[in-house]
Amino acid sequence: MVEFQPSKLSTWVRFPSPAPFVKIVGTTDVEIKLNSRELSFFVFKKGCDDMLNIIKEKLDLSPDLKKKINWAKNYTSTPIKLEKGHLIRLEPSNLAYVDPHKVIINNYTFLFFNGVNTFYVNNLNDKHNLSELEKYFKLAKCS
Repeated sequence: MVEFQPSKLSTWVRFPSPAPFVKIVGTTDVEIKLNSRELSFFVFKKGCDDMLNIIKEKLDLSPDLKKKINWAKNYTSTPIKLEKGHLIRLEPSNLAYVDPHKVIINNYTFLFFNGVNTFYVNNLNDKHNLSELEKYFKLAKCS
C-alpha cells in the first residue's frame, strides 16, 4: 500500500520572527504608533541584561518649513508655541520613529515633518497642504 506524502511546499510553514524584547528605562513606557497599530515597548533599567536602549535626538526644522511657519504666524498675527520634533531610535535594533514638530495654538496642535509639503491638525488623519496653513492658523486663533 502507498502512503500519501504531501509536498514540501504545503508542509513548510514560515513564521515571522518574534518582536524584540525590550527592557524598561526608569518608570515610563514608550509607545510607538505606526499605521494605526500600536507597539508598546517596555525598557528596564540599564545594567544587567540590557537589550535595547532608547535614544531620543532633537531634530531641527528645515529652513524652508521654518520660513513657511513664520510667514503664516506673522501674516495672521497669531502667537504660537513651537516644539521641535525628535528622532527616537531603539538600539541596537533598526526600529526608529520620527516625532513630528508641533505648533500649538489654543487647543489645536499642528504637526509638521521636514521635507513634506503637508501638515496635520491634531492627529495624523487630518492632512492638509502647507498652502492652507494660514487659513488654519486663523481658525485656531479665533477659537
